[in-house]
Amino acid sequence: MRFVAASLRWQRGLLTAGVAGSALVFWRGTLDVFNTTKATWILLCVIAVAAVGAARIYRTRIAVLPPRVLWLPAVVMAVALVVATLTSETVMLSVVGRSGRHTGLAMYLAYLAVMLVAARTHREASPIRLIAALLIAAVPVVGYGALQVVGIEPFDWRLIEGGPPVFATFGNANFFSAWLGIVAPMALAGAVLARWGRWVRAGCGVMAAAALVVAYFSDSLQGVAAGAAGVGVVTLVALFTHERARRWRWYGVGAVGVLGVGVVGLVAARLGPFAAVADQLTTSLETRLGKWETALRMAGDHPLVGLGLNDFADYFHAYRPQWLATEDGLERTTDTPHNVPLDMLTSGGVLLLTAYVVLVVVTAWALARGLRRLDGQQRLLLGGMGGAWVAYQLQSYVSIDVPPLAVLHYTLAGLIIAFGLAPAWREWRLPGAPAPAPPKGKRAKKKPAGQPLVPLRAPAIAAIVVVAGVAAWAVTVPWRADAAAQTARQAAADGRLDIAEGYFDEAVSMASWQPRYPSRRGTILGKRGEAEAALAAFDKALSRQPRGLSHAINLARQAEALDRIDRARRAYEQAMDIDPKTPEVLAEVGQFHLDHGSAETARRLLEDAVGQRADQARWWLALAQARAATGDEPGAQAARERAVEIDPDVKRAADA
Repeated sequence: MRFVAASLRWQRGLLTAGVAGSALVFWRGTLDVFNTTKATWILLCVIAVAAVGAARIYRTRIAVLPPRVLWLPAVVMAVALVVATLTSETVMLSVVGRSGRHTGLAMYLAYLAVMLVAARTHREASPIRLIAALLIAAVPVVGYGALQVVGIEPFDWRLIEGGPPVFATFGNANFFSAWLGIVAPMALAGAVLARWGRWVRAGCGVMAAAALVVAYFSDSLQGVAAGAAGVGVVTLVALFTHERARRWRWYGVGAVGVLGVGVVGLVAARLGPFAAVADQLTTSLETRLGKWETALRMAGDHPLVGLGLNDFADYFHAYRPQWLATEDGLERTTDTPHNVPLDMLTSGGVLLLTAYVVLVVVTAWALARGLRRLDGQQRLLLGGMGGAWVAYQLQSYVSIDVPPLAVLHYTLAGLIIAFGLAPAWREWRLPGAPAPAPPKGKRAKKKPAGQPLVPLRAPAIAAIVVVAGVAAWAVTVPWRADAAAQTARQAAADGRLDIAEGYFDEAVSMASWQPRYPSRRGTILGKRGEAEAALAAFDKALSRQPRGLSHAINLARQAEALDRIDRARRAYEQAMDIDPKTPEVLAEVGQFHLDHGSAETARRLLEDAVGQRADQARWWLALAQARAATGDEPGAQAARERAVEIDPDVKRAADA
C-alpha cells in the first residue's frame, strides 16, 4: 500500500534526522549548550516517529509486532530501568537525567524505542541512506574539529569541562573523539561498497582517515583505539567478501593481527612517538581507576537493584576510596563512573546490568550470524555497522552514554539484529480491522488485492496532534528551563541581578526536579543581600537533591551567616553524611564546631583533616585552638608551630 510505504519512509527519515542531527545540533542560548539540545532533538524525533506510526495503525488497524529476539531484551531492560528509577531518592531527577548527561529513564526508553523503530522501518529497506546521512553529517563535524586542531575557532567558547579545546559540536573532547571512532568504520565500509560511485567511495575513504586523525589530535585516544578496532573489523569482513581479496584473506588477517600487536607493543615499550601515546593512556586510566573502584564499592553494598538510576554523583563522596578523597579533595568530582556497564551496575544493580548485557550479547550474536549468512554487498554493509558497533562497545568502557553516542548504539543494535537475523515479524489485527478485499479474476492469485484503509478523520488527526503536541511540550521543558537559566546567568554576569533573579525563578518553577537552578538563584540573592531568600533557595536545592554536597554546604554557610546555628549544624551534619572523607569538608565542619562551642568534635574532625593533608597552615591553626579549648596545651603548641612552619605569615594569627 502506498500509504504504509510512505509512512515507513517518513519514519526512516525522522529516525535518520534524529541520529545524524544529534551530532550537529547545539544551542548557545542554554546553560548546557550541547547535550540538553541534543537530547531534546532526539526526543522530538522519536515523538514524530510515534505520531506517524499511530496514524498508520489507525488507518490499517494492524500493529506489526517485533520478534522476540527484539522485544524481549527491550522489555526486560525497560523494566530494569523503571525499577532503578523507583529506587532512587530523587525519582524525577532519575526520570529526566542530570543536566549535561541526560542518562535518565526518559532517554533510555527513547533509545529502546529507537532500536525497535530502526529494526521495523528497515525490515525491507536498506539502511544505506541512514549511513549516508550520518557520513554527510560527519563532514561539518570533522571539518570543525580540524579547524580547532589548527587553532581556528569560529565561536568564542568558554571551556567548562576539562580536556583540550578540540571538541567540535560536542563540547567535550572525549565525546567528540568517541563519536569519530564510531563513524570511521562506517566510512571505511562506504569506501568498499560497490553500489556507490568512485568519487563517493573515495570521499568515504578520506572521511575514515580524517576522523581517526582528528580524533588523535583531540588528545583523547578513546576514539582512536575504538575506531582502529572497528576499522579492523571492516577490513577483515572486506577481505572475506571481495572476490579479488579472498586469495589474500589469511595474509590480510595476519597483517591486521601483526599490526595490532605491534602498535600495542610499541606503546607498551614507549618507543619514539608512542611514548606520548603511552603517557596519555596512563593519565586517562589514572583518572578513571578511582571512579571504577568507587562504582564497585557501591555495587558491593547494593548488588541487586543498585543505588538508583543516575544517582552515582549523590554517593560518590561517601563511597570513593580514602586515597582518592585525600588526593583530589573537592577539586575533582564526577557524576558517572565513566564506564557504561559500571554505570548500569551502580544505577540498577545486577538486574539492570544483566538486561544490558543480554542486549549486547544478542546484538553480537546477530552480527556473527549475519556475517556468516550474508555475502557480497550485504555482508559489507553489515560489516560496516558491526565495526561501528564494536567501536561503540570499546569506547563505552571509558565513557558515558551521552545522547549522540547512545542513540548511535541503539540504532546500530536494532539494525544489526534486523539485518543480521532477518527475524519474522507478525501482524496483530486490532478490533475494527477491515477484511482484505476478495480476489478478483485469475490475476488476483498472482497479485493479492490491497488492504483497505480506514479514513483518517478529523477527530483522529486532532487526537494524534494533541497527544504529540503535549508530549513535545513536556520533553522540551528541560531545554526551555535551561534557556531561562542561561539568560539569568548572562544577566548576572552583566550585573543585572534583578533580571537574573526573575529568569532563575522561571527556571526553578519550570524544572521542579532540578536542584542547580535554585542553587544558582540562592547565589544571586546572596549577592543582592537578600540573605533570608538565599537561605530558602539553598534549602530548596537541597530538598530536590538531598545528597547534593554543594547544596548542603551552601545552606550551612548561609544559615551560619544568619546566626541560624541549629539549622547550620543540621546542614553540616548532612554534609558529613554525604562526604565523611574529604579533608576540606572535615576542616570546614570542624571550624564550625570550634566557632560554636563543640571543641571536642572540632578537634576530632580537624585532626582527621590534617592527618590526610598536612600542608594546610590554617587547618593546623584551627586545630591548635581546638586542642587548647580541650585543655591540651602541649598539643596546641605543637599545632601552632606546625602552622608557622608551613606558612610564616600565620604567626601573628597564631600569637593572637
